[in-house]
Formats: sequence, C-alpha cells, structure tokens
Amino acid sequence: MFKKLKIWWQRRTQGYANEDLYDMNRIIARVTLPMLKAYRNITPVKHATMTEYEWLEALDNMIYTFEVYVKDDDWPNVNFKRLRKGLKQFGENFEYFGW
Repeated sequence: MFKKLKIWWQRRTQGYANEDLYDMNRIIARVTLPMLKAYRNITPVKHATMTEYEWLEALDNMIYTFEVYVKDDDWPNVNFKRLRKGLKQFGENFEYFGW
C-alpha cells in the first residue's frame, strides 16, 4: 500500500515516479504515439525541406517506431532499419511539431 501511495505522490508532485525512469523509452512512447497519430491526421503539411509525400512517409516511420516501443513484445519481428530511421527522423524534425 505504501509503495502505491509513494508512486502516486511522486507522479503527482514530480510528474513521474522514480520507477518510471527504468522504462523511460516506453513511457515517452506512450505519450508521444497518440499525439503523432493525431498530428499526422489533422495538420496541414508544413515542412521547409520535404514534399508532402516525404513528410507523411517520415511521420509514418516515426509512428511505427513509437508503436514498437509501446508494444514492447514483438522484437524478433521488428524492422530495425525502419526503427532507427524513425528515431532519426523524429530527432531531425522535432522543431516542426507545432502550429
């Protein structure tokens, strides 16, 4: 009971519990994935160096990457080349997420 209360309190006061740090990639993916999906479906294409097709393909790669981290149970069937590409594209295009 104390452990659950401690976790609740840490998340309430810090925004995360200390035990979340051991699985930070999945925690971040859980938050980011639904926003990426919504972003892809509702925002107009506005990228300085990519065409509409290239930007949507990049978003699809990013979504794939975060889906892999959220599921976290099908690693033998993961396309690691696409996974790395999605992570790289997310980092390179981070500044374009916004209005």
